[in-house]
Order: sequence, then C-alpha cells, then structure tokens
Amino acid sequence: NLAFWRGHAGDAPEAVTELEELLPVQERVQGPEHPDTLTTRGNLAFWRGHAGDAPEAVTELEELLPVRERVQGPEHPDTLTTRKNLATWHRKVDNADPDYPQ
Repeated sequence: NLAFWRGHAGDAPEAVTELEELLPVQERVQGPEHPDTLTTRGNLAFWRGHAGDAPEAVTELEELLPVRERVQGPEHPDTLTTRKNLATWHRKVDNADPDYPQ
C-alpha cells in the first residue's frame, strides 16, 4: 500500500524501489504464484512504466501474463487487468508516444 500511494503521490521511482524490495520477500514467504505476489509483480511493472521504463514494463507484463492465465484463469479480473496494462505499455513503446499514458 505504501508503494501504491507513493506512486499516486507522484513518486513512481520510489514506488518501484519499494516494490522491488517487497517482491523477493513475498516470493519467499507466500510463493511465486500466490495471488498477492502476482499483484506485486503487476504493480511493479505498472509503476516502472510510469517511472519512465515502458520497455521493461512490457517485458515484465509479458512474463506475468501467462502465469496469471495459468494460475487464475484467462478471464479472471486480475488477468484481464494484466492484459490491459500490457496493451497500454505496448502502445507507449510501439508508438513512442511520450504523452501516453498520463
């Protein structure tokens, strides 16, 4: 939650840092396929994109999507959110549109 609010307060790089610190702990304690761990991975990609690294956000979401589909199903709301975020960051990278998304 702290990373989420930091990001929404305009500090996307710090949100990335906090999520990078959280992810290995969640993977160790909850497991790499726990829904909360998958959410952290999605949030990390989201804030990484907003911090200016859209290509890495795409890579992370491309790695996350098949795991979400297998673990939670292709129509689960979190899977659909991952697919939407992947499309968003693909658009940013493919179109080199610096203003998208805001």
